[in-house]
Amino acid sequence: PPPPGSRPASPPPPPPPVHPKLTEVGTFSGSQDPRANQELGDRMTALQVHTEQVYAQIQENLGKLGLGEDGPTGTLQYNLWSGPEKSASDPKLGPAYGNDPARTGEGQAAAAPGYLMSSTPEHFRALDEIKQGYPDGKIPSDPPYQKDFTAWLRQQEGQGLPYDPKAAQQKFHELWRAAGNHEGTALLPDGSIAVGEHGARFQNAWDRASDEVALHATLSMSGVRSFGLDEVNLATGQGTAHPNPMGTVQVRQEIPMVRRTADELAGSLHENVQARRDIAAAAGDPALREDLAGLADRADQGIRKFKEGADLLDPANPAAERARSADTMIAGRNEFLGAVGEFDQRLNGLGLPAATDHGAAPRTSPEPSPEPPQEHPQEHPQEQPRNDDRGTGPGDLPPSP
Repeated sequence: PPPPGSRPASPPPPPPPVHPKLTEVGTFSGSQDPRANQELGDRMTALQVHTEQVYAQIQENLGKLGLGEDGPTGTLQYNLWSGPEKSASDPKLGPAYGNDPARTGEGQAAAAPGYLMSSTPEHFRALDEIKQGYPDGKIPSDPPYQKDFTAWLRQQEGQGLPYDPKAAQQKFHELWRAAGNHEGTALLPDGSIAVGEHGARFQNAWDRASDEVALHATLSMSGVRSFGLDEVNLATGQGTAHPNPMGTVQVRQEIPMVRRTADELAGSLHENVQARRDIAAAAGDPALREDLAGLADRADQGIRKFKEGADLLDPANPAAERARSADTMIAGRNEFLGAVGEFDQRLNGLGLPAATDHGAAPRTSPEPSPEPPQEHPQEHPQEQPRNDDRGTGPGDLPPSP
């Protein structure tokens, strides 16, 4: 992976659009109307620009993942996980995994094809951010009395009670005095206590990194697979091995980010397909019209399949369905890109403007790094406050043609 703090180079801009000659457009449409052919040529040029932007977006996000920019197709897979390998040796958690690290979410994700967050530049950025406040890179847990205080605040809020500063201060001092042990308490420069400071630093660093990698993975049209949420507790034979799957970063942030981004990306790509259908309908030759329309339909099916795969990640789905998410997304992406490539080759062969994927070879999953990856604490030992709405969008999607 790139060294900490490094940023991948931006991909080169797409080539300038080619404006077609009206005679070539007229040959395609079979029409002698100059105005109609001008409008059709403009639509072809707009589609070329939009499709080149789609390719550039895929390549740019591959670069942000540290995976290179050598093409938009292939079997890229981003593996989410919950439940670190060290849980297998924990006296309380280990029996649920049969004391086998390979059964943990991290163990399964590491053995699967594809890449983990720990290989991405965002992982190293988060590590650097943590080390600014904690030189050893380890964040201590906030004291239990502070967790009890924040739980009390949530309870008050849940009951619809207005915040009362005096009552809150009284409750805090009550819990502080009862605690006795205040180890891990963080102090502000003026000597006052910073409640939840360690947890907030963890969340600011790792939750943001988790959002960014999920965003870039989806915009690169990688398949996304989830590990560690569905495995049965081997000690009891029922329930999940993970003690709290619904409280994980996967469920709180990463899966919603993937699904939301896939939905918005699909909306943009559906408009790309509609432009292709309009161009196909304008073809004067019936056989060519049918061929182009079929390719547009295939591209549309690919988009729907990609989004369907992202939605399979929903934790409410059965485990067997969730396990198909990455394969479904990859199949959908390849169907979309393949159909789009064939459609544009048809236009290029007629001397008409169309995007090109520059002949890139199929993109394959990266080989595992020979160096052991640095630990990515997706599961912090302390309970984290929920932060489901971070205001993070799916980036600048390309404009519609």
